[in-house]
Amino acid sequence: MIRAGLINRYHIKEIAFMGFAEVVKHIPFMMRVRNELIALAKKKKIRYAIYIDYPGFNLNLAKKIKSEGKKNIYYIAPQIWAWGQKRAYKIKKIIDKLLVINPFEVDFYHGYGVTAVYTGHPLVSKMAEYKYKSRQELNELLGLDPGKDILVLMPGSRKQEIEKIFLPAAEGAMKLSREFNLQPVVIAAPSVSRDMLNETAKKFGFIVSDKYGYDLMKEAKLGIIKSGTSTLEAAISGLPHLVVYRTTALTYEISRRLIKIKNIALANIINGKTVVPELIQDECNSESIYKEASKLLSSGELYSETKTNLMNVRNVLGEKDSARTAADEILRFIRDDEQN
Repeated sequence: MIRAGLINRYHIKEIAFMGFAEVVKHIPFMMRVRNELIALAKKKKIRYAIYIDYPGFNLNLAKKIKSEGKKNIYYIAPQIWAWGQKRAYKIKKIIDKLLVINPFEVDFYHGYGVTAVYTGHPLVSKMAEYKYKSRQELNELLGLDPGKDILVLMPGSRKQEIEKIFLPAAEGAMKLSREFNLQPVVIAAPSVSRDMLNETAKKFGFIVSDKYGYDLMKEAKLGIIKSGTSTLEAAISGLPHLVVYRTTALTYEISRRLIKIKNIALANIINGKTVVPELIQDECNSESIYKEASKLLSSGELYSETKTNLMNVRNVLGEKDSARTAADEILRFIRDDEQN
């Protein structure tokens, strides 16, 4: 969007706070950003506001913008089906056009009287367009052992995630690599300091790479992946994996009381059953990681069934180019609104 000419007042990195304590600490800053954007909307006499994801901030902003008589369009709808489902009534009042990236969200929002349009998931087209490297190329680029299957670890993109998730994941991966002849590779998110990963990775003799994430997931035998977007990337890649997550005790207890669904991994939600194990909070430990991964690697039948279920995720999401479809829907809404 910036390359296309967007004037960027604040980068998402500046306001992407995680956890209830972090959000509370930065409320004054968030309010300042919100007020600046409201003032800018008035000054520029904007008629339409487009919001992308980030509901905690965007819904609050949208309410104020709507009160000024503007029209609101929301792309990547809030995942209120997981928690805070009654917020759908608020969305109905303040959002004029809702674009969703998960097919099951259409029926959910329709149940609350909100007209939602499925645009396809942006990861599908992104990964379909990606030019994958072969296993041989990865061997040469990363110094992988060609005689071992790849075990990928993706411990997160934030400092606090790395601190709580990487060590138990690495310990579990070490045991698995010895028993099943695996080559552990840590996929480092661009936002993470390599220093945070290198010490632990060096201790266990793991390779760390901040490139070739999609290539590694496509070629890997198994993944140990922090809950989030990466688990859906793994599902689309057809990679059997474990979903792991650990946060502060306060954030976990609050989240546990708010979340209304059984599973948190989209592969499980889309399939309507648990197809990849979820190891959350106290279960996110080296022994549980080793135990669940061993089940997958020891049973050809279970491993094959898991891959089949992951293929279903790709089929359900479909072939739409989400970004282009969303843009078309936004333009159509604006044109129809102006004609009326």
